[in-house]
Amino acid sequence: AEYMGSSLSFSLAAASMKYQAVFALLCIGAAAVLRGLIVRELRTHEASPHIGLSNIWSPAELDSLIAMVEGYGTIPSAVADQTSAIDNVGETQPILDNGKCHHPYMVPNRNKTACVFAARLDIGRHYILGGGRTGLKESYESLVGRMLSFNKFLFAQEATLSSVSEFNTLFKSKPYLEAAASVCELGVADPVTDPFQLGIIIQIPGQVVPMHYDAPYFYTSGRFDIPIWLLVAMQFSGMWEEQRVHQVQGVAYLHDWPRDKVNGGAFFYYPEGPGGAVAVFEAQRNNAILLDGSKLVHGTDPFRPNERNILLLDRSEDNKLVFRGAGRWDVVAGNGSVLGSYATSDLRISLVWRSLCFRSADELARYKSGGFGATLTVDDVMAKFERDLIARGRLSELGPAVSRLDLSLLILDEYVQYPLSPSWLPYNYCALPRLVSEAYRDLAKKLLSPLC
Repeated sequence: AEYMGSSLSFSLAAASMKYQAVFALLCIGAAAVLRGLIVRELRTHEASPHIGLSNIWSPAELDSLIAMVEGYGTIPSAVADQTSAIDNVGETQPILDNGKCHHPYMVPNRNKTACVFAARLDIGRHYILGGGRTGLKESYESLVGRMLSFNKFLFAQEATLSSVSEFNTLFKSKPYLEAAASVCELGVADPVTDPFQLGIIIQIPGQVVPMHYDAPYFYTSGRFDIPIWLLVAMQFSGMWEEQRVHQVQGVAYLHDWPRDKVNGGAFFYYPEGPGGAVAVFEAQRNNAILLDGSKLVHGTDPFRPNERNILLLDRSEDNKLVFRGAGRWDVVAGNGSVLGSYATSDLRISLVWRSLCFRSADELARYKSGGFGATLTVDDVMAKFERDLIARGRLSELGPAVSRLDLSLLILDEYVQYPLSPSWLPYNYCALPRLVSEAYRDLAKKLLSPLC
């Protein structure tokens, strides 16, 4: 796009819409021909355990869990997930006068004083560039609106999962214990699992959970110490494998949808890694699936895929989903304006819990006491990546110093793999106008307008 902008700006400005469309199709067709050269081989591994459970709670327990979700009152949008004490690796940029960020992968930090990479840079970047598992060809704004679901995370220090009676009963059941032991993959018959996180994930029609890996944990670091996107890169680089803590994740569904609508919203995952075949688990009420979400890429298909009036949320705004009572919810912007209203039956509601796996109670005690060593720092991690990239020939030891922003994107390119859509062109060309430099955005919009 940069090259086309510099060499063809005059001729395209004078071209008719018909010729713009022809030119755009030729460029996209050429890209499709080169697909095999562009898409690198993705890694695979032996299929990891993934186990489905059905009818896990009684009707009364389901009602109690829905009441728990409603009782929290306000569920923030996904972009507000900034739990790390360190929210950047040195890539910060000034925040604009309008409170927004110029860089397409950045969001305001929690104090609204600077722009930083989104905590899940790895997710948003892949989703915008590829359009997700279904290969959506939509504008940057539309895709961002789809991915900003509403999430509330509770951690062990706030409220333990075992204090919720419905989970306490589930965690002691024989089917659950057997499934969890299989997913932990520690080679022991009776591993110790330590529940540490409960997530409430709510989507409005049109939204998705883009494919992602859950936040990895290491014996000496986790999501409170290092940005999550960097933890993901650490895990898949293999350089910290001896410190990786195995996990078991459960995803259960509470929604009660009308049967006369196409609801979609299936949970998908790749048991054999990003280069393997996809598997699908239907998001049916009172069913659950267990897997290690930090190891297997997973996500959800669009909820209510035929929805035409998608609510476009601004990633720079403090959007919230607010329960108003009597089964009604409002999407509220940072200035208090109501952007949309929904019934509980028009929402996709899931509970996602995660536990760390240990071989024994002694190993768990050692982990909680910090007995595995000093906490890793961002600078230590970035320095190790830089040395490895030089050894791989991806950086020059004698060249100019690379910025932390550019180094971060190089780290994601080199170590973190996500599957692409199997479509003829697995790239979302409709997002190009937002991703090229500002000087060529209007040109890119004009070029692609017949197709997007």
